[in-house]
Amino acid sequence: MNLLKKTACLAFCICLICGLSGTAFAADSIDLRTLAMVNKPGIVLVQTVWTADITWHEFSC
Repeated sequence: MNLLKKTACLAFCICLICGLSGTAFAADSIDLRTLAMVNKPGIVLVQTVWTADITWHEFSC
């Protein structure tokens, strides 16, 4: 019984590896323009950093 479980597990693993390895490399590459159109409602982070020199004059009365 134990040998039957090990053999079934080994056969299942081999079938799983053979079945998934063929589909992993089957996808065609997609160009950036098509990828942008597919993911169009995406979120964009725009970050701005400001630097300035400030001169403050004290007025006396």
